[in-house]
Amino acid sequence: MNCNILADDGVENVYLGRPWRPFAKTVFMKCNLEKQINPEGWKEWSNKGNESTAFYAEFKNTGEGSNTKDRISWSHQLSDMEAENYTIENILGSWALSYLK
Repeated sequence: MNCNILADDGVENVYLGRPWRPFAKTVFMKCNLEKQINPEGWKEWSNKGNESTAFYAEFKNTGEGSNTKDRISWSHQLSDMEAENYTIENILGSWALSYLK
């Protein structure tokens, strides 16, 4: 949430995630995505079956790499209502609540 995804000089092709195991879940929300982000955004690893269990999503990102027009078909764009569920407390649970006190 609210981060900058940067790449070192000379790096030109970055994916937001690759599901190397089943049930991978990654969401980028309101992040600045630099031009090095591959237009597909996400890529399968070595097991195409993981595509059916992975949840890779984005919400209101900005920057040259945030265009979702060419994203892979199994990625998601969150609605405003879906994005409301992504809070630090909901993501990290009781650990976050004790840590943030």
